[in-house]
Amino acid sequence: VIGLDDYYDYAGIYYPLYGRDVMDGGCGDHNAYSKFNLGWITTSRLVVTDESITLTLEDFSKNGDTIIIANNWDDKLGAYQEYYVLVYYTNNGLNAGKNSGYFDTEGIIVYHVNAAMYMKEDEEYYDVYNRNTDAVHELGTKDNLIGFVLTTRGDFVYGVGDSMPTVIDDYGNELIYNFTVDALTSEYATITFTAQQTK
Repeated sequence: VIGLDDYYDYAGIYYPLYGRDVMDGGCGDHNAYSKFNLGWITTSRLVVTDESITLTLEDFSKNGDTIIIANNWDDKLGAYQEYYVLVYYTNNGLNAGKNSGYFDTEGIIVYHVNAAMYMKEDEEYYDVYNRNTDAVHELGTKDNLIGFVLTTRGDFVYGVGDSMPTVIDDYGNELIYNFTVDALTSEYATITFTAQQTK
């Protein structure tokens, strides 16, 4: 109705967000990429540091606060490029009530987004079906539009003391920033981002 495509593939074999999104399983809130794509999030902080920086991240359900990590961010492309977006997930707002427990705990969620545009007949577009269909299917690709960056334990949610594992982007490059969750309160999370040494 509002222009978003379903994130699950129509072959019925792949749910990139494990059903944990209104466009992937019918419950909960829209994720940060969906809101960015629709223009509902108009500001976000991009991590840029040569060493380390500590930032606070407010509860996503209250104002859509997000932090972006990217290897090659381009302001002109906006939502339509490859990046990683962090939100502080809580069981509030559209995630409350019958949807609570959608994730087992509250904490930081990291989405990997690759909404880079395709070119066809001099027109740019992105194709959710091609991107979010499992690679075993004839239309599948390894470069999915959206997915989670799981913790080293295989969890969806990062808690206090958790750090992001080594991440390789869709171009084969190591992500240039890592983070550690320092604290979680009822209002905000505190996260320290560290620049990785280039190889």
